[in-house]
Amino acid sequence: MLLARSINPTAPTLFKAELSPYAKSYKAPRGVVDAPPPSPGYRIDPAPKKLDWVLTPELRAGIRYAETRLSDLICQNDCQALEFKGYGKNFITSHGFSPDAFVQMAFQAAYFGLYGRIECTYEPAMTKAFLHGRTEAIRTVQPESVAFVKVWGDAYSLNWKLIWVRLSARKPPTTRRLPHYAKLARGTST
Repeated sequence: MLLARSINPTAPTLFKAELSPYAKSYKAPRGVVDAPPPSPGYRIDPAPKKLDWVLTPELRAGIRYAETRLSDLICQNDCQALEFKGYGKNFITSHGFSPDAFVQMAFQAAYFGLYGRIECTYEPAMTKAFLHGRTEAIRTVQPESVAFVKVWGDAYSLNWKLIWVRLSARKPPTTRRLPHYAKLARGTST
């Protein structure tokens, strides 16, 4: 149920259980002195054991309802993959573009064409050079990309649009190095 509630916290529930005082996230009710929970009068054995469940008809109905609700929420997502064979990495790099930057600009141009606005987006950069590497955020929307998307979505000639593609590809040195800085965990997120 916690997974289903994390997807949609407003989903109705059939279960009304209070949080155990032994749970890490337990908070005492208002007005109650925040005392540590009493230690159990029994020994807790952490060894794994098979659990035998006794399911009442009401519990079975609740589980069935939760499965159905979760399945409905999962089915609301739609994912399709398009294999584009018109050109690839070699064509993009032969024109002086990074394939990743090219695709990011295509996403931004498509979004602007559909919705008429630019959204702040980021892509993760792995910092796997460090112990327990994490991700650092690279902000993909920069002043150059905003200018490009606005020109691309307007009624300019194709030649003028291609000039803007070239201009937006010539980013200032600091902007060009953002992915490299992010991989070194130098805090490029603004």
